[in-house]
Amino acid sequence: MRRVLTLVALLAFTLVLGGAPGEAPGRFSFKTYGHEQGFQDLSLKSIAQDEAGFIWIGCDTGLIRYDGASFTKFTVRDGLPSATIRRLLPRLGGGVWIVAENGLCAYDRGAFFSVDLDGQPFRPVRGAALDQDARGHLWAIGPGGLYRQEGRAMVRVDDLPRGGGRALACRTSSGSVFVEAQGEVWERPPAGGWTRLALAPGLVPDEVESLAVDGTGRLWIVGRRTLRRLDPGAGLVQDASDRLPGTPFANTSASRDGSGGLVIPTNTGILRVKGDRSERIGPREGLPFQWTISSLVDREGNLWVVGPGLCRALGRGWTRAFTVQDGLPSDLVWAVLRDRSGRLFVGTSQGLARLGPTGWTPVRGTEGRNVVSLAEDRAGRLYIGSNNAPLLTLEPGASTASEAFLGSLRWEGGHRPDRSLRVMAGSEGVWLADPALGILLIDPERRTLRVAYGPQDAGASDLPAYHFAEDGRKRLWIATGAGLLVKDGPTWRLFNRHHGLRADALNELGVAPDGSAWLLYREPVGLDRVELKADGSLAFLGGLDTKRGLGTEGVFALALDRQGTLWLGTDRGVEAHGAHGDVVRLGRDGGLVGDDCSQGGLYVDANQDVWVGTTMGLGRVLAGRRPPPLPPLAVTLLRVVRGKGVDALRDPRPIPSREATLEFQFAAQTYINEKAVVYQVRLVGLDDDWRSIQVPQDRYVALPGGTYRYEVRAAYPGMAFGPVTAFTFQVLPPWWKTWWFTTLALLGGLGLVAWIVDRRYKGLAQQKERLAVLVDQATADLVKANHALEEANLALQAQSLSDPLTGLHNRRYLSVVVDDDVAKVQRAYREPDKAGPLPNADLVFFVVDLDHFKEINDRHGHRAGDLALASVARALRRAARDSDAVVRWGGEEFLVMARNASRAEAPQMAERIRAAVAEQGVPLESGETLRWTCSIGYAAYPFNPADPAWLGWERVVEIADACLYMAKRAGRDAWAGASALPGLDRAQHGPRLPWELAGLAEEGVVRLDASGERGR
Repeated sequence: MRRVLTLVALLAFTLVLGGAPGEAPGRFSFKTYGHEQGFQDLSLKSIAQDEAGFIWIGCDTGLIRYDGASFTKFTVRDGLPSATIRRLLPRLGGGVWIVAENGLCAYDRGAFFSVDLDGQPFRPVRGAALDQDARGHLWAIGPGGLYRQEGRAMVRVDDLPRGGGRALACRTSSGSVFVEAQGEVWERPPAGGWTRLALAPGLVPDEVESLAVDGTGRLWIVGRRTLRRLDPGAGLVQDASDRLPGTPFANTSASRDGSGGLVIPTNTGILRVKGDRSERIGPREGLPFQWTISSLVDREGNLWVVGPGLCRALGRGWTRAFTVQDGLPSDLVWAVLRDRSGRLFVGTSQGLARLGPTGWTPVRGTEGRNVVSLAEDRAGRLYIGSNNAPLLTLEPGASTASEAFLGSLRWEGGHRPDRSLRVMAGSEGVWLADPALGILLIDPERRTLRVAYGPQDAGASDLPAYHFAEDGRKRLWIATGAGLLVKDGPTWRLFNRHHGLRADALNELGVAPDGSAWLLYREPVGLDRVELKADGSLAFLGGLDTKRGLGTEGVFALALDRQGTLWLGTDRGVEAHGAHGDVVRLGRDGGLVGDDCSQGGLYVDANQDVWVGTTMGLGRVLAGRRPPPLPPLAVTLLRVVRGKGVDALRDPRPIPSREATLEFQFAAQTYINEKAVVYQVRLVGLDDDWRSIQVPQDRYVALPGGTYRYEVRAAYPGMAFGPVTAFTFQVLPPWWKTWWFTTLALLGGLGLVAWIVDRRYKGLAQQKERLAVLVDQATADLVKANHALEEANLALQAQSLSDPLTGLHNRRYLSVVVDDDVAKVQRAYREPDKAGPLPNADLVFFVVDLDHFKEINDRHGHRAGDLALASVARALRRAARDSDAVVRWGGEEFLVMARNASRAEAPQMAERIRAAVAEQGVPLESGETLRWTCSIGYAAYPFNPADPAWLGWERVVEIADACLYMAKRAGRDAWAGASALPGLDRAQHGPRLPWELAGLAEEGVVRLDASGERGR
């Protein structure tokens, strides 16, 4: 029976998340607080939030307050009765109740005060043995009885049933108090008297760890191994242990959240319950640690968990994440589709995967394919598009994808499409995009494939199509590299910048329920909303850019849900633009798996969940979990420090002028991307304009006398500012600015004015001449010193990056510049529609080694060897281009890094280097001329254009070095190079690189070029 209840609970949990039954729900994203955030304490015990919004954390070494910007620690030196904290409880009216090792106390308005019993600190029997009623009175189990707090004292109210107890809870709706006594739970109504709660048949008593009442008045009894509940008005305690993810943590307490639910810490995560729904959050759901001792849902909806450390769930429960850790073939996700049978598929850079109960399962036959598009026809056949391979299909009921269906189609054209950049199922059939052939149409029933609109129709050499969409009138909208292509019945229309578009090339589009369409451009120029008029022209209905609502220019994907919300995938996460102008932005700090969204990676599910493909995994935005709008952000002034550390908030007297340097410390109690909060401040009386600052701290130095009002306000990014928090204060003028001193000074000064003016007038002329001479001399000296310092710095920098013998760059120079060059190449190859080597986009590395150089040193001495090396350096500079980097790699070995090069032209450059070195000569004292040759090996980065992220530049240099040894073995005074051919696979062939190049060439996956022979 218990197994059945467990399965039912898990099914209900899955449905709450909005996913299909049998699908893994995904993981939460958590932020862990540690040394980088200024949180350094361990042995944590409890967490709570007060009415002002501060987060309080109790540990074995004191009490910690977090204000969203910094952590402040309190110890016995600040008034705590003990540094060991056992439990925290928010205090009605402000502050927090603190159960310390040596007694009960509270913190309110900047100070601690103890709660006593007969003049001694009151000590509850356990941290779980107290709770607060609706009027803010604290009830607790103490020495030999039940106690209630009155002011700063505890008053005995009643005896305890059976003489003792371990846990207590208050039901605020009825005023009842529940206590545990020897494994049984008793209720005391406001009128007094104890009633034992009866257990349902079959239940046996269990030692109780804590009691808690949720927002509905339901009593929860947390035992050592069990979880039980008593509904309001019910007569029997029922079992709910099937909801527990593990045994409850010893000496812990359940906590209420702001929505009326309850959070229960256990040894394997936490349990959230609200009404009849429950949710387990443990390591499998993304929790950074396993056991938990305390938890909290703050007033913004953030879930905080205390265990071996402190963490917070990002996104307020709105998002989930999937990565390779969950079975994805790759974290780079391009496409998402749910088929008619409810199965969810995801296309990644390493193949297709399907979501199941425990995560993702790769689809056989798609391994290594860059799957960028998915579609399903009426028969349930899944079409799998790839920008580097022909179209695959997954037949209904099949587990392996293949090209068999494509091969069975009757082709009405020349060569068959070898790329499937985009695919979409429409009313006429299945549309397919191949840049070389254009727009193709598949008729699955007749098994035909034909070109419907080719590049020649658009007046272009190729026609890449990046997105298809069909509106309610069965008009086909296509985003292409040549513009917007619309098929209305038999008529095709192509729109570009001549028709009003911001640019020709479109990246994606989305059709709204009203028949209008949003257009996303490939250039970062924003979006346009258009509609097709009856006469076949375009009408522009508005748009978005960084001046009109967009948070960034980097937009890569769009999708529309049923409510008309426009979802955009950007380089900073997703943006949701509502139909009424409201905008929500969600990035990694908001729980999204990554900020960098993929092109075309947005998908709106049937239940309106939004799936977000990124370069770091797959994100899921749950439609049913959207948190409520955030209220305007309020600010709390923490301290106003004047002079030598006096807090002006506690001492409101006028401030003496000698202490008129003030530092304002404040915080906005928000924990949603705390570092992104926007602050504005002004000091009325000194400046009336608002001034933006980056940190919650401000300082004014030596304020003049007067009355001031300091104002501060804050806002969430992109939202309106909240209410103003103000502090009014007075600064006294210095004694020399008082009225009496001013009067005396005026009377005394008038007698000296005439004499001073006369003397001063004569002295100023002389002093002006002397100062002019001194200024000219000092200026000249300063200019001379600056020139000398600049020359010294330039010389020192050049020396650190240069080889002193040859004047070439050294290895350190390459390590400084190569990352920027590699990033430039990666950006060029990153476009999903790019395949194969790109012209003038490669980095080609040439490793040059002098032949028999040791004999030069042995026969003619090291001076002759140094002259030879310098001569080679000059030859390499002449052979290389100005944009190339020439590096002395070590000893007689050099490296040339050719930028913006083409791998196809590498043999010519290798020959040019070889010939230039062979032409060099050094005259010796004996009259003869010393000559030498070199051997060269080269390879291009990326080594495999079909998989540009596979091998780093260091591995490419190793391949070039292996080619160098091939040239040496071929007789020296030669060159050799290697390049990848189609079929080279990182898993199959990667371990054999670089030293089995000859074998890989024999297998036809690597091309070897050498002087005297090509293309082996």
